[in-house]
Amino acid sequence: MKSIFVLIIFITIHIQTLGSELCKKSEKYKKIQGTCLMFPTLEFNFIDNSDVNKILTSVELPIINKWLPNYGFTFQLYFNRIMPTIGYGSATNILNNNTLHIRYTSFTINLGYDLLNSHRYWLYPYIGYKYCKTNYLYNQKNENETFEDYLTTNLISKELSNSRSHIDIGLGTSIQKILGANLRVGYLVPIEKVYWKTNNNMTKLKEVPNFKYKFYFIIAISIGETTKDHF
Repeated sequence: MKSIFVLIIFITIHIQTLGSELCKKSEKYKKIQGTCLMFPTLEFNFIDNSDVNKILTSVELPIINKWLPNYGFTFQLYFNRIMPTIGYGSATNILNNNTLHIRYTSFTINLGYDLLNSHRYWLYPYIGYKYCKTNYLYNQKNENETFEDYLTTNLISKELSNSRSHIDIGLGTSIQKILGANLRVGYLVPIEKVYWKTNNNMTKLKEVPNFKYKFYFIIAISIGETTKDHF
């Protein structure tokens, strides 16, 4: 994992050096600075969960959807084409007649480079780190049960948790004024093995099925300000 982060740092330094050289060669060097807050962000994540769903189906438990949407925010800076970004998202999907709760959480930090060097229009590849977590909670439900019935009846209850770290590689585009529109598409490369936990993340399970966070796209409305200076 350390070698991955060293690679990200190396690429970041290389991108920044390249951007500075391109700007120095331009007769009309534009220095653009700005910040924007994307809120809310709507993120859709595609997950390859076929192995997990086969097992859930075989034991007659509800499955996990391939697409897990979530809402969150992203904070982005812009300085001389370099675009650092930090973001967080989370949502809980309640399904199967209120018996199944699936919660998805993500944390992102990455660095982009604007190809357009424009005051209003941004197009930027980026690379960074993305952490994804999925919680699965199923509680069997009996209708019209009394307090005593609930305590004495053996109801099925299953709780699972999966989290994984990734290299985040993507492309973003924005139309930025005081209010802006943003679209980001990314692909996730795992940097650790898949694992599942239970008992409030205290117990790690063995011989677990695969669960791959593959790619995602984000649609967001942003608010912010950019300034432009000519040299």
